Amino acid sequence: MIWPSEHDLTVSINSLHFRNGRATGTNPYGAGIRSHPNVTLNVNDSFFVNNHADNHGGGIALIGGSSNSGSVQVARSTFYKNRAEDGGGIGVVGITAHASNVSNSTFVQNSATRNGGAINGSFSVMRASNSTFVDNLAPQGGDTSWVVTMKGNLIAYSSSVTPTTDVCNLSGSTPVNNVSTTTSCLANGETAVTVGSLA
Repeated sequence: MIWPSEHDLTVSINSLHFRNGRATGTNPYGAGIRSHPNVTLNVNDSFFVNNHADNHGGGIALIGGSSNSGSVQVARSTFYKNRAEDGGGIGVVGITAHASNVSNSTFVQNSATRNGGAINGSFSVMRASNSTFVDNLAPQGGDTSWVVTMKGNLIAYSSSVTPTTDVCNLSGSTPVNNVSTTTSCLANGETAVTVGSLA
């Protein structure tokens, strides 16, 4: 856990593995990493595997407070089979002063029981670009939900996975120039592909 700070703080995490973490009890956020307001968290070249949070952020959680500040910056990282109520891979809540960004990262088989199988940005500013989303599931937003801008990503479902009732799986998100195997997600320059063409 990264503890709250009264002053702006930058924390960088490089090339670490977070595996089989569990967040439960009175603070069930961020089974891999839990960050706080006023912290800019930089995560690079890291792996989040099979982490489980009872609330937000199976892999990473950033929970806002009165300062409404802080962010998560993720690059070249992998999120695999993480679970949470909201944001199976990453959950950011109540942070609008600064945007959180995910780039060149991979999200595979993450799940949420409510919103955002891969990423949930509740009342926050989130962006995901040049990343890959495969077989992430949630009742609302299998890949992303809430305020997430998706640009230049690959969004895929294998033939063995049936997306949930939220067919586009980008609930409340803004998709631009993504490549998707789910044709109902196509808008703003998205490209339709078949699963076989991804091999």
